[in-house]
Amino acid sequence: MKNFEVNSLFPVPFYTSEVELDLEDIRKRIEKLARYQEGLNDSNGYIYPKNEQLFGRKEFSDVKNEAKKHVDRFMREVLKYDYDDSFFACSWFNINEPGSHHHRHYHPNSIISGVIFITNPHNSGHLLFNSPHQRDIILEQKKGSVDTPFSSGIFSPRQEVGCIALFPSWLEHAVSKNLSDENRLTIAFNVFVKGHIGSSHTLTYCEVGG
Repeated sequence: MKNFEVNSLFPVPFYTSEVELDLEDIRKRIEKLARYQEGLNDSNGYIYPKNEQLFGRKEFSDVKNEAKKHVDRFMREVLKYDYDDSFFACSWFNINEPGSHHHRHYHPNSIISGVIFITNPHNSGHLLFNSPHQRDIILEQKKGSVDTPFSSGIFSPRQEVGCIALFPSWLEHAVSKNLSDENRLTIAFNVFVKGHIGSSHTLTYCEVGG
């Protein structure tokens, strides 16, 4: 049999790095805000605010600035996007209490989404991403075979405390059940761009305010 070649077409970009923030202080800020803020959503122990503008609060300006630094590096240096500026369309904290989980979903009206891991106790749940290539037909793998980038249907990235992860907002993801006896805290956000995007030559030009 002659040799063959397999190429990876249009891979999904996934960015991870470490933030330079006082995570213990941020944890205290989140818990204080959750304790006194009105309008919290509680979905079977998954708690998040109804006002999704966390980065609009002065006490979280350090988190906003750190997140934006990573967002622009990812979008400009990795994805090579040409845009005037980026902004956070929405931002919020998540508290996953023991026994809670978060269903499979994606983020409409957004280009890039991200999460910063503030606390992550052992067995408190994992961020899971679902392959966009396994929606219509799913074939079982051979028994004993090892997952490859072409066969795996679920990906769980590194999610140590202090890690930031960025990904396309259309990528479906979920959080598995918190099996610990502690809360799991994260900060999440959606990113859009403002200014001149697209091209009049390709009939894709648009001017976006922010």
